[in-house]
Amino acid sequence: MISITKKGLIGCKNSAIEELKGEFTKRQCIVLPQLLDNELLDKLISNIDDASFYERQHFAGNKIFATDLSVPSKNVALHQFNFLFNNTRLFRLIETITDLPGVRGFSGRIYRNLPGTSHFLDWHDDKSTPTRLIGLSINLSYQRYEGGTFQIRKKGDKKYLTEVGCTNPGDAHIFKVSHQLEHRVTEVTGNFPRTAGAGWFTSEPASLILKQ
Repeated sequence: MISITKKGLIGCKNSAIEELKGEFTKRQCIVLPQLLDNELLDKLISNIDDASFYERQHFAGNKIFATDLSVPSKNVALHQFNFLFNNTRLFRLIETITDLPGVRGFSGRIYRNLPGTSHFLDWHDDKSTPTRLIGLSINLSYQRYEGGTFQIRKKGDKKYLTEVGCTNPGDAHIFKVSHQLEHRVTEVTGNFPRTAGAGWFTSEPASLILKQ
């Protein structure tokens, strides 16, 4: 199991990486169970619990494709999230799994979808920013939500390449960002919200990168 810990990135065995490469080639998306270890996850979620969220709309051109509660850009939880994933060793691993070179940075956000509200995340391709190469989503919810399933497909195709739940805390998935692909997250139902970190491995460097 590949995991980000205080001591760095662990579990990067060649056999596991080859299996992930094959799955990514087929589905354009793979699951990375417990990508954040429990100690780092506890600290991040604790900071998220102290955060003040705000209502946010997301646009692709003139179309709103998502609404949610977002953590402000200067919040400590968001800085912690970006710090953990701006890791050059992680960049090289992502390049190997996806067979996509040129990862130089990571930029992310933290958001929450509440059940029984107007929050939604409809089909889009994430290419509003051309430097985005690979997307990432990680579950930052301790309470088990219902719904909130990630789906990815080729544009114009009704058949999904894959569907991902990732309802365990710290579970993540990565997916290819391309003009030929689109993805969405289904409505959150039940009694508990879905809190997630979403971000992109990019071809441009971030301001803070951890070298390991």
